[in-house]
Amino acid sequence: MRLNNLLSNPEILPWHEQVADLYDHSSDQDLPTRISEWLKEVVCHEAFILKLYDTGSELPIIISHDIPQSRHEAYFERYLADAYRYDPLLLHLGMQGGSKVVQINSETCALKGSDYYSSYYRGLALRDEVDFVVPLTDGASLVLSIGRKGSIASREEIHMLENVYAIIKGVLGNYYKHSLDKGRSAVVRQGTAIGEVGATLTAREREIVDLMISGRCTKDLARYLGISVQTVKVHRRNIYSKLGINTELQLCSLFLARSSPARGTELLTLN
Repeated sequence: MRLNNLLSNPEILPWHEQVADLYDHSSDQDLPTRISEWLKEVVCHEAFILKLYDTGSELPIIISHDIPQSRHEAYFERYLADAYRYDPLLLHLGMQGGSKVVQINSETCALKGSDYYSSYYRGLALRDEVDFVVPLTDGASLVLSIGRKGSIASREEIHMLENVYAIIKGVLGNYYKHSLDKGRSAVVRQGTAIGEVGATLTAREREIVDLMISGRCTKDLARYLGISVQTVKVHRRNIYSKLGINTELQLCSLFLARSSPARGTELLTLN
């Protein structure tokens, strides 16, 4: 279809209005949910997760999602504990000229039979996952993942998602710049958020929290601090007890929310 014919078609007007609405709300906390609902006009899906991969880190920060509380253990606890290391998506992060729309399932990549599939992915009961990889100017990446339970996205559906990728990249880039970047910079500065929330923590506990938020795993923490893995676990258990939380996801949420911009945007939402 020629462009002038496409643009003169009145049926395309609501689509343009929806795209304009995304840009108008690109600094709002609920933007990821808006994008997910908008994408359902293109490809049916049941769930979304927005993750931030800091430069050089394989461990993502969960920014937003619509996963019910009853499924947090299956989706997040197992993933953040260890499964993230084997995520096929990591092969596409930071690649110059690499795919920006990545499809992950047992038929389109070497997933079935892998440790990632048996220890994590199979428990999600997903037929298909489509990831939009958005490189950021500071070397980090945002990844919007949509999950499908009913069927695997067809080649035509993937082409449609590839055609709207530029829109997703644009609105998520604005979202990062206005809603995430300042808060993330505050977190990675030693003690910025910790001073507000962790007044009851010891100096060593505050140091461990700061390192955990930056994406270091338990073994990395032990090596960095020159202590045993068991000692790190004891500190972590004490930190969780003092702060009244149970998981690393809640820890990140607590500190990132405190260091978010003044307008009150929470950088991690535990739905």
